[in-house]
Amino acid sequence: MSSGPRLFAPFRLRSVAGKLWLAFVLLSGIPLVMLGVAVAVQAGNIRDQALQASRAYELRAQAVARRIADFLHSCERDLRELASRPRTEEAFAEFARQRKRQVWLRAGTNAQPREERMEIPLYKEVAWVEPGGRERILIWRGQPVPEEQRRDVSQPKNTTYRGESYFAEAMRLPAGSIWVSHLTGFHVNRIQALGIEKLITQLKDRSPRDRAVYRFLLYEMLRAGGEVEESADFEEKDRRVQVYGVPGEETRILVEVPPDLSQEEARARELELRTFLNQFAPEDVVEGTAYDGVLRFAMPIDSDGERQGLLVLALDALHLFQFVQHIKAMDDDATVFAGYRDADYTFLFDDQGWVIAHPKLWNVRGLDRTGRPLLPYGEKSLLAEALVGHLPLNLLHLDFKLGEGYHRLVLETRAGRTGIATAQNLAGVLCTRVYSPIFYDTGPYAEHGIFGGVMLGTRADRFIGQLEGLSAGIARGTGELRRMFLWIFAGSLLLLTILSGLVARWLVRPVRSLAAAARRIGGGDLATPLPEPGGDEIGDLGRAFGEMTGALRRNIAELSQANQELRETQHKLLQAERDKRHKIQRELEELQQQVARASFQGIIAESPAMKTLIAEIARVAASSATVLILGENGTGKERVAEAIHRNSQRREQKFLKVNCAAFNENLLESELFGHVKGAFTGANADRKGLFEAADGGTLLLDEIGDMSLSMQSRLLRTLQEGEVVPVGSTRVVKVDVRMIAATNQDLPALIREGRFREDLFHRINVISLRVPPLRERREDILPLCAQFIQQVCEREGKPLLALDAQAEKFLLEYRWPGNVRELENAVERAVIRALGDTLRLDDFQLSVDEKDLPCVVQGLEKNMTLEQVERAYILAVLDKHHGNKKAAAEELGIGYNTLWRKLKSYGKL
Repeated sequence: MSSGPRLFAPFRLRSVAGKLWLAFVLLSGIPLVMLGVAVAVQAGNIRDQALQASRAYELRAQAVARRIADFLHSCERDLRELASRPRTEEAFAEFARQRKRQVWLRAGTNAQPREERMEIPLYKEVAWVEPGGRERILIWRGQPVPEEQRRDVSQPKNTTYRGESYFAEAMRLPAGSIWVSHLTGFHVNRIQALGIEKLITQLKDRSPRDRAVYRFLLYEMLRAGGEVEESADFEEKDRRVQVYGVPGEETRILVEVPPDLSQEEARARELELRTFLNQFAPEDVVEGTAYDGVLRFAMPIDSDGERQGLLVLALDALHLFQFVQHIKAMDDDATVFAGYRDADYTFLFDDQGWVIAHPKLWNVRGLDRTGRPLLPYGEKSLLAEALVGHLPLNLLHLDFKLGEGYHRLVLETRAGRTGIATAQNLAGVLCTRVYSPIFYDTGPYAEHGIFGGVMLGTRADRFIGQLEGLSAGIARGTGELRRMFLWIFAGSLLLLTILSGLVARWLVRPVRSLAAAARRIGGGDLATPLPEPGGDEIGDLGRAFGEMTGALRRNIAELSQANQELRETQHKLLQAERDKRHKIQRELEELQQQVARASFQGIIAESPAMKTLIAEIARVAASSATVLILGENGTGKERVAEAIHRNSQRREQKFLKVNCAAFNENLLESELFGHVKGAFTGANADRKGLFEAADGGTLLLDEIGDMSLSMQSRLLRTLQEGEVVPVGSTRVVKVDVRMIAATNQDLPALIREGRFREDLFHRINVISLRVPPLRERREDILPLCAQFIQQVCEREGKPLLALDAQAEKFLLEYRWPGNVRELENAVERAVIRALGDTLRLDDFQLSVDEKDLPCVVQGLEKNMTLEQVERAYILAVLDKHHGNKKAAAEELGIGYNTLWRKLKSYGKL
C-alpha cells in the first residue's frame, strides 16, 4: 500500500490546505451570513416592538420612583436650609408657611362627593429640640405652639404618636448628618376608613332597633378584632348600655345593647352586617377617617464641638400618598382616586416590606394608640382581626397566603431591579404588578440602598390581553423566517464545504509530502531523505530544506553549549532573587514583631477573649473618645489603659493615673483639679492637678465607682466643658485630656441605688471595654506563668525554673478569684519557695478548697442571717490576708472605702 499522501487525509486549518479550504468557505458563506444577519435584525426589531408595550409600564414605574426619590432629597435640602436660619419662632414659622404643596382630594359627602385641589403645609411639624430633649420651638401646621404645650421628646411617650424614638436615634449621629424615619402614624382600621358606623346610621330602610343591633354587633366585631375593649356596662331607664374603650385613649364609647337579642338573631344579623361591610370599597366612601402620619427628617447641630440641639421636620404623609393615589396602571389619564375594586391602582412599600401608601388605608403600617407598632397580617392572625382591618400588611409576611410572589418582589427591589410579575392579591384576583425601586440611602435606608418600591398593578387578564395578539403574530412570522433561512444556509454551506475540500487537497499534495519530511527532520532525524524536488516552487523549497539540514548539524553543538550556560546563569539569578526576598521577609516580620511588642507590651493575648480585646483596643485607640474599662480586680485594667495610650495619637504625651478609692473627697478634688496657695490648711504653694498636668495626654481614673456624687458632678463639668478650676481659685484652665475610667463595680446598679450619676455614666461610656477575668482566658495562664517566672528568677538571681505537669494542670483548673494579680503573687511565692529546678504544686501554697468559698463556710450556722454570713465572710478573708485591708478588698471585689466602712460598722477598727 502506498505511503504517499491520500486525497481525503485529515488536515488542520493551519496548513496550506486548511487555509485554502477556509478561504473557499468564507468567500461563499459571507453573502449567506449577511443575509441571515439582515433577517435576524429585522426579526429583532419586530420583537422589540412587542416588548416595548411591557417596557412602557416599567418606565412609568421608574418615573414615579425617581419623582419620590427627588422629593425626599428636596426635604433634606429643606432641613439644611432651615439649619442656616436663626433659631427663632418667627424664622421657623416663616419657613413652615413658605413650604406648601398642592393636593388633589375627594371631599363632600358619600351621597354628593366632589373633588378639591388645595395647598396645605408640606410639614406638619417644624421643631428645634434642646440637647436634653425639650422642644424650644415647635411650629404645628404653620402656627407656633405655646411653650406650655411643648414636649420633652426624649421620652417616646411624649411624642406625637406616643412611641417615636427619633430624638435618641438622631442625637447619636455626627453633626450635620440626617436621620430619616420610616412612616409613622396611628393605624386606621377598616371600619374607620370606610366610615361604617356612620353608614349604619344612614340606613333609612331599617328600623331604629335594627340600626341599634348593627351598631352593637359592629362594636363586638371591633372588640373581637382587638380594636376596642369592654370597660364597663350599666342600665339606665330600662336600657342596658355597654361601655367600650380604645387602648391608649381616655374616650369612652357608649353602645346600647338591644333588648331581647337572641343568639340566633345575633348570628343572622352578623351575617347581614358582614355582607353590608363587604359591599363597600375605598372608592365608594368619602366620609371615612383619613390616615394621619409623618416621615421625620432630623439633623443634630453642633457648635464649637458641643451639641446644641436637634432640627426636626415632620413631612405630612398625605404628600407621599399623592404620588400614587392618582395613578391607574392601564390608563394614562390621572384620576382623583384610583380605586381598589377593579385592581387597577398603585401603592408603595418601604425597604422593610411594609405597605406605606394604598387605597385600603388599613393595609398601611402604623401604631396603636399606645404608641406600639402593630404586628403584620400573618398566618397566626385571627379572622376577626382581618375582618375589621386591625393589622397592616408587610409583603415579606404574606408567603403563607400568596406564596413567595410578593416576598420576591421586595427582594428584587432591594437588588435595584425593575420588572413585571404576576401574583394573586388578598382578594384572590390574579394581578400583574410592575415594580421599581426608589433609590435612597439616607439614615436607616442605607442598609438596602432604597426607600422602598413603587408597585403599579392591574388585573392580569387586562394586561395580558393587550400583549397576546401582537406577541402571537410576531412569534409565528419570526419562526417561519428562521426556518427558511436555516434551510437555505445549511444546504449552500454543505455543498460549498465538500467542493472546497476536494480542490484544496488536490492542490497541496506535494506540500504535504514535503511537510512530512520536514517534521521528521524537526524531530531530530536530520538524515531523513527529502522528496524528489521538481522544477517548481515546491522543488526550490525542497533544495532549501537540504541546505538547511547541513547548517542545523553545525549549529546544534553551539546552541547546546549556549543553552547550558544560559541555564546556569538563570539559576544563579533566581537563587539571588530568592535570597533577597527571604531577607526582606525576615526583616519585615521582625519589624512587625517589634511594633506589636511596643504597642501591647506586657499584655499576653493567646486566648480568643484577649485577642478580641486587643483588636478592639487597636480600633478605638486612635480616637479621642472617653473609654470605660470594666473588669474584676487584678485583671489588668491599668495595662489596657496604657496600651490605649501607647497606640493613640497622644503616645508622645504624658500618661497619668490615679486611684479614686485611695483619696477622700477633698484630697481627690485637689489631686484632680489642683489648688492655689492658701486654699486650705497645708496648701503652702500652688499645685497643678492631674488634669492640668496631663494636658495633651491621657488620664486614667481607676475605681471611679468609689467617687462621691459631688466629685462626680465636678468631673462631669470638666468632661463637658474641657476646663478645670483649681480649688480656692476662680481661674478657668482649659485642658485637652483623653480620660480613661476603670472600675470593678456594676455602675448601672450604683445608678439605681443613687450612688452614681447617670449623666456621668453616659458621658464616660462612649467606648466600653471589658477585661475578661483569668478564668475566661485560660489559654493565657501558662504564658503568663512563664513571663512571671522569668521576671522573678531574674530579680532573685535564680536560674530559670520549669513547671511540672501536675502544677500546670492545677494552675489551669484553679478559678483564680484574684485574677492575674493573684497568679503573679502565687508564682512569686512559688519561685522563692522552690528548692530545685522545677516548680511543684506544693510550692504555690494554693489549696484545692480555694476553688470554692473561703474556710468561713465551715463555721456557718444554719440560722445565720445574710448580714451575719457577710460579716463572717469578710472577717475570714481579712484574717486570711493577715489584716491587709487592700489585699482583702481586692479578693472580695469591693473598694477599699467600702471595706473600711463595713469594718467600722463591725467595730473592728
